[in-house]
Amino acid sequence: MRSVIKQIDEYFHGKRREFTFPIRPKGTDFQVKVWKLLSRIPYGTSLAYVKVAQAYGDAKMVRAIAGAIAKNPLLIVIPCHRVVGSDGSLVGYSGGITTKRRLLELEGYPKQLSVL
Repeated sequence: MRSVIKQIDEYFHGKRREFTFPIRPKGTDFQVKVWKLLSRIPYGTSLAYVKVAQAYGDAKMVRAIAGAIAKNPLLIVIPCHRVVGSDGSLVGYSGGITTKRRLLELEGYPKQLSVL
């Protein structure tokens, strides 16, 4: 647990861009696959929901993807705050839009949209 706390503290102090401790989030196979996609979004970038759906393999699954993202049990560690609207707007974050904005600003947002 010390490693987890240390790494999260380093993240909030701008000294860490990714987490190296092991995680095993519990969810459906679909949710876990979506969360793995989110983990590939680089620090300081963002990705539109539709692009996450495309990376999953079906652009028509945007609502299902958004539902899986909303169930993310490890906010920050699985960086769902990096998923934005197609126009770059800050939408849909279970921790609240203000928190999402602060996390993205911590990472230097707005920068560029990512490609998975």
